[in-house]
Amino acid sequence: MLETGLGGDTQFIDSVELYNRFSPLLKTKLEGLRVLHSSREQANGTALIGAIQRKHVIDSIHPVVRYHPVLKKKSLFVNSGFSRRFLGLKQEESDNLLSFLLDHSKTCLDAHIRLQWDENTVVIWDNRRVVHSATADWDATSTRHAFRITTMAERPVETEEEYESWSPEAEEERLKLKNYYLNLSPSEYYEATMK
Repeated sequence: MLETGLGGDTQFIDSVELYNRFSPLLKTKLEGLRVLHSSREQANGTALIGAIQRKHVIDSIHPVVRYHPVLKKKSLFVNSGFSRRFLGLKQEESDNLLSFLLDHSKTCLDAHIRLQWDENTVVIWDNRRVVHSATADWDATSTRHAFRITTMAERPVETEEEYESWSPEAEEERLKLKNYYLNLSPSEYYEATMK
């Protein structure tokens, strides 16, 4: 951060710790679930304030439970910024589960760190383990000047086996099915994926 202005702290949440706090039964219920992550709301918010939309809207299907291939640990891969609905669940089921998981994230306060930016602050984090979000309390008239560098990592996967079996060909086939899966009803999705 070169110039900080006022406000605009960033909160970081340990998603491995969030997952570890679930009961064994809930962990098994979450395994295998997929969630739609979308940047649509982010893009719409940018348009509403008249800012430049720097990226196209991206819709992705990700596992709710994410495997970290370096740490060999699982984490909760759901966040308020991008997670929209669970595939295979009725809308009210999806809404309630998403609300529960997001509330869980908010209430595990000892898994949070809040960073107040100072001049020349440098922060490095791993998106595979940490969820981050800005606090929307900055003075819009103040100057904030920062650089962000993002590296590439593997596609989010649920298990070590899924990580080890990745191939460009399998990824291409998976991507071809995205829109098909997104347009299925809960029962159709269940039938298509549980065979």
